[in-house]
Amino acid sequence: MRARTGEFRKRAIDRALDIEPPLREAAAFVQALRLIGHGLMEGQDEEGRAIATVAQAASERLDAVTEVWDGLIDLMRQG
Repeated sequence: MRARTGEFRKRAIDRALDIEPPLREAAAFVQALRLIGHGLMEGQDEEGRAIATVAQAASERLDAVTEVWDGLIDLMRQG
């Protein structure tokens, strides 16, 4: 029974780690959108503010997901 638990734990950790690359990529995309928005705002383009605002909101949500994800990985490594 112990071997099955260890095997499950390893598979669960491996699967959870698969989330990291797309999560980091999404954060990089959001950062790019934020930079685009700020660049447009400097050029006096009104749409820049909307892009920067949406990018900020998305960034906050990604930060929350990343925090939960990091906590999950920590729990799995401890268990």
